[in-house]
Amino acid sequence: MTGRHTLAGALALAWVAGPVIAGIVLHDTHKPPWRYGPRTVSAEWDFLDDDNPADPERWEWVGDNEGSSLHDPNLHRARIQLHDDFDWEPGQFGQGMWRNKSGSELTISFDITNWVYDGASKRLRIQVTYEGARPQTFRVYGWVGNDQHWGQKDPAQHERDGYYFEDWTFPDVNPHYEEIILIVPPQTAINQVVIDTQCVPGPGAAVAWGAGFLLLAARRRRA
Repeated sequence: MTGRHTLAGALALAWVAGPVIAGIVLHDTHKPPWRYGPRTVSAEWDFLDDDNPADPERWEWVGDNEGSSLHDPNLHRARIQLHDDFDWEPGQFGQGMWRNKSGSELTISFDITNWVYDGASKRLRIQVTYEGARPQTFRVYGWVGNDQHWGQKDPAQHERDGYYFEDWTFPDVNPHYEEIILIVPPQTAINQVVIDTQCVPGPGAAVAWGAGFLLLAARRRRA
């Protein structure tokens, strides 16, 4: 999907339900509340075929009225490491999955373009649906020009059998694009990955956002 979406258009394109495979609900069941807000990007990979690299089946973005621009709109893809050691498998409802058929951990990396917006921080939500052992988000990092920056994982997250989401922040910088790397255990299949990002204007905005998660986690520990 290409082109620039308005907020209303993006809302109209929102998916509201997803299929079930092997007892796992496929879809982004924990959409971030800021999706379709200003300076957001949302991408979903359902792996409908064996393309490698793979474009997302859904890609939506919303700008603002302050002149921000989208970094290279062609930079959104998933790359499957060691293609011969992954098997693409069709799913019951037309979607697909990539299964690590080797005896060792392998990776799938996701590139996602973003808004060029000075003076902003960044937040991301990553949702992964899988079969087998739990994958790990190995790292989240991004670039401003040639400068590399590392994301920080917030403590609040959610997981159940076959699904997890994590929130990450770049507290002091807004990368123009990010790379997210998943470690896939042997025999595990990745069914779906959904990545949302938002540029947050103003210094320290994402720090305050992350601090809220720290407070929530502390309250849960005391409960």
